[in-house]
Amino acid sequence: MKAVFKNMLMGYSGSCDGIIYYYSPKHRVIIARRRSTRRSSSQDRLAAVARQLRALQISEAYKEDLRRYAAQYKLERNDYSLNTWTNVMNKLFWALAREYSLDLRYLSREDIFREDYPVKTVKEAVEAGLLPRVKGFEALLSGI
Repeated sequence: MKAVFKNMLMGYSGSCDGIIYYYSPKHRVIIARRRSTRRSSSQDRLAAVARQLRALQISEAYKEDLRRYAAQYKLERNDYSLNTWTNVMNKLFWALAREYSLDLRYLSREDIFREDYPVKTVKEAVEAGLLPRVKGFEALLSGI
């Protein structure tokens, strides 16, 4: 929709009554559009999952095991897709969600222990097939 003004101010922009006005130098017109309402997107779901994984309060020892796993994975495969402990943790929990048909937005620490999901240690996760095998994974026994 083109906006029409009696006094064409080239730099005019702003909003009024729920309509946003701006000048497009490419098209040499002033454009008016309704203010859009925010729609729910897949990014909202990813943000909710990230908040929930942060709420699990992973122990420092478990994080260190994830770091060791990432370093060994990088050495063996020359692949940098799992270069930090957070990447490994995300891969682990998304694999868990696929395997057990979970919605990670509602996963809690109590659920992990009550349902006996194989993510309590990195060794359990590798043995369950949630993470690829690397040398020395048997030593990664720190609890979540």
